[in-house]
Amino acid sequence: TQKLHTPIKLGCALFYAYPEPTPSPTPDPDAEVKAILYRFAFEGEDIVDTMFEGFIRPTNAELEFTEEGLVITVITKPDPYFYIPFPDGFLELSEYPYLKMFFKHTTGVTRGQFYIAFDGEKISGPDQHYDFQADPSEEWQEVIINLGELKEGAETITALRADILASPPLDSTITVDYIGFFATLEEAENYVPPNRR
Repeated sequence: TQKLHTPIKLGCALFYAYPEPTPSPTPDPDAEVKAILYRFAFEGEDIVDTMFEGFIRPTNAELEFTEEGLVITVITKPDPYFYIPFPDGFLELSEYPYLKMFFKHTTGVTRGQFYIAFDGEKISGPDQHYDFQADPSEEWQEVIINLGELKEGAETITALRADILASPPLDSTITVDYIGFFATLEEAENYVPPNRR
């Protein structure tokens, strides 16, 4: 049986010490979502430990977590990027072929970009970049990419470098609310992160 309180005698008075209640862990509101989610705005800096193995190492960029998400400021030269690790070390394209990203930027750039290595490759050259069309405005926008269509016969993604936008000017910013990998196009289109519900 569990003791609910423990008597403590101080002088001739008897006090009862009650144990501090252990708070229940808050359930993840996305626990039922079949996806791999990098929720920068919702998780904040905690995501560094939960999804990035303790660190994010940006190149040509400074990173800051805000209520809006991960803010990437372009420094040094117009080629900012960071790598996105996968929980199993790779992404099975048969399970999660759709990438969805919700972001905004001040770059004026219209060419979005990721570098992707497939089936045990490492990222080593310009032939591995894959482009998408970005809106040049500073409004929030979403992009969905069918990763399964990028390279014929590919089964896994073994490295993903998030440049997000190609050649953004110095001191411009890119703010990412979330990046997710989904099983179907419908699930990608319908997903809304907890901070926006």
